Amino acid sequence: MHSFSFRTAVRHGLAVSALLTLGALTACGGSSSHSSVTEGSEDRLLVLTDDNAPAVVQMSSATADMAPELLFLFIMYGFENGNLGCLNEPEGSSDLETDGNRPLRVAFNDCQVEDYSDLDSRLNGSLEFVFDTPSPDSPFLLTMTGYEMKSIDTLNGYHEETLRGNGQVKVTPSANILISSLNDFNGELFISRVEGVGDDREESVFRWTFRDYQLGATEGTLGPEYVTLDGHLGFGAPLNGEVALTTHVPLHYENGPGDGCPSAGDITANGGEGTSVNLLFASDDEILVTLNGVTETFNCQDFQNWLNATPVPFSARIGR
Repeated sequence: MHSFSFRTAVRHGLAVSALLTLGALTACGGSSSHSSVTEGSEDRLLVLTDDNAPAVVQMSSATADMAPELLFLFIMYGFENGNLGCLNEPEGSSDLETDGNRPLRVAFNDCQVEDYSDLDSRLNGSLEFVFDTPSPDSPFLLTMTGYEMKSIDTLNGYHEETLRGNGQVKVTPSANILISSLNDFNGELFISRVEGVGDDREESVFRWTFRDYQLGATEGTLGPEYVTLDGHLGFGAPLNGEVALTTHVPLHYENGPGDGCPSAGDITANGGEGTSVNLLFASDDEILVTLNGVTETFNCQDFQNWLNATPVPFSARIGR
């Protein structure tokens, strides 16, 4: 019996499943609706408009929580199960290389890590680590190659979750907030969930691509207090484009990202054809949104309403 549960990690310990709805992904709220799900190209600047700017803000702010949390889950779960091995050997395999108590490389091939009557969880792909110093809290270069965590749970209906990462990123760990910064991130993170009863199932897909992306977080008493986001961030369907993020003044969260609006900060997302959206948080209840040169002033509740006025169509009805 494995001591670390995918179900526990995803649903309770790190709450990744809860973040699969945009209501939990955004700093100030969000929603989802129905559209076809495809994986188009993210390698072009997105022209920002009234229709897509709220989605860009939501999906950009989500990375402040989501990117460090997913990477921490990948590392923790990979190292744990690299030590434990696969339940389905020799069909499934794992390979762990370590230097003392820390990993250098872990690789999986169809490695079953949970096998219950209602739950099947498997790992594929590899993680490689290059540490700067011998210190236990050393920054390190993380390389993800086709790394995937997949779980099918039939306890109550059908639930299929897939978490995937590719690319390279420089990670600086932190004792209290797990990861304090991501630097030079070039790669992608992907989350999907399929759930329902019988043939009536719904799929939600979230995909980010990162190009020279930087995320910085300064610890507070309740989590990350000051956050910066810079570099190119791309989105999957239906946005199928990227923006260039620039933080002018760090975003200040009284209770950590995901709980209320920032009380200070100034950040711009630049898109194609000279379009842009700027968010200036004069206080947690005075927010100036400038979209393509036109400024509106909101309180936090009105800002939430602006975000939610145009639902983000990242869900689709599917039949199996």
